[in-house]
Amino acid sequence: MHEQQRQRESLLRYETGKSSSSSSNQQQEVLSNQIRSAEAGVRGDQLVDKMMNVEPDTNLIKVKKVNELRPGTNGFSITVKLVDCKIIKNATSRAVGGSRHGYGRGHGDQSPTAECLVGDETAMVVLTAMDKQGDLFKDLKPGTTIILHNATVELFQWSMRLLVDEREPNDGRIEISTRPASFSVKEDNNMSLIEWEELNLFEW
Repeated sequence: MHEQQRQRESLLRYETGKSSSSSSNQQQEVLSNQIRSAEAGVRGDQLVDKMMNVEPDTNLIKVKKVNELRPGTNGFSITVKLVDCKIIKNATSRAVGGSRHGYGRGHGDQSPTAECLVGDETAMVVLTAMDKQGDLFKDLKPGTTIILHNATVELFQWSMRLLVDEREPNDGRIEISTRPASFSVKEDNNMSLIEWEELNLFEW
């Protein structure tokens, strides 16, 4: 009787140890899987970070506000409203004074030109529209919303001018929007009244 009891207790200890060992192995396997998953997650995050840290696409069009414009700023999109516009017949197109992205620069082209004051909620600036662009502005009324695509900023007599060069490879575009912008033009801040001297350009 006592011998049978001892055998049962030995068998129970064996089964318990076996079960405990099996449970421990299962726990170790689960833990290993969790570690592998965590490591894979880290590698995945590193891969995402690497993918996110690619060089920026320089072809992406940036959206600007008028008060952010500086001489030489180019390749941006901007939404403005027309404040005033003057059509100049047979004006000579010649950008001077630190121009880096000339529109008709140095050619003395005889073209109908529109000198328009445009702006957004941050400031105003003079927009120079040439050739067919000048014709586009003839019948526009103040308050008309205009979207400039792939625009550039030049200096004319050391004063900033907003331009849209539609010629290749610039392929700029002027869009007359059918949906009026909600902002009111800030008319007490005219960026074209700032005189940019050579020193200003180097400091900027």
